[in-house]
Amino acid sequence: MKKRIKKILISLPAVLSIPIIIIRTLQPESSILPENILDVLALSCLVSITGLLFLVDNEEMSVKFDKINHRLSDALLFSKGNLTAIRPAKSPSIWTGFKGSMYIVNPPLKMVEASEDSYQSLVESHAERFNDDEFKMGHYVFFEKGDQGRYFPEAIPLFIKFMSDVESLAPALKQKLRISVADISAPGFTFFCGAKHVASEKGLEAVSYAITYINEEPLMYQNGFSNWAFISLNESYNSTLEDYATGLQHRSKSYAWDEFKRKYAS
Repeated sequence: MKKRIKKILISLPAVLSIPIIIIRTLQPESSILPENILDVLALSCLVSITGLLFLVDNEEMSVKFDKINHRLSDALLFSKGNLTAIRPAKSPSIWTGFKGSMYIVNPPLKMVEASEDSYQSLVESHAERFNDDEFKMGHYVFFEKGDQGRYFPEAIPLFIKFMSDVESLAPALKQKLRISVADISAPGFTFFCGAKHVASEKGLEAVSYAITYINEEPLMYQNGFSNWAFISLNESYNSTLEDYATGLQHRSKSYAWDEFKRKYAS
């Protein structure tokens, strides 16, 4: 019953968008409506039509439209420059499309505390990444100590639980993970950086992409969830993060997935 209600609610924007699309097509002259408002509404309608797919038993088509939606989100995100701030909980597209190598430093792994549906969705999206032939390696760096709010003592066991669930859907994961644990205090930030395919005026292109969390209030909630994230396409900034991650790896032992589980699993 809940799923049926959810489908209906998601589809409502698409149904309501039909008159707007008709008006946009006819292009009536009006001094009341703001300039370009119909263009904005038309774009919103095209995205919202995705909701109709939830009323149709066509999973493949739904996946394709989700990808289009994510690409539109990326295009709008960087329409005004190569650095922006977003609410990560409201922008799932920031996590899709990574290729090559990805560097993850000081992750809190708070998604393990998400609702059952949200958790499963995250497991599936990570499995999709590791099943992608173009994704080569995820480099994770954890820390052994640090100040409260910066150091996440439960991150390693949560990581093992989460990645074990991902591995059940993506056996290739064990060849695509390298994990280090640095014996220094955790920094006051978390970041994820690597190459990613995003939509631009040139079409879909590979860019340097970084997501940074500042682990301090008010940019972080008291429960440890990030309130804001900074997204960067600036290659110099992103290279600084990558160099920091590789430097930590070189100073610490790097484990393959199976070896890491044997050492740190409780």
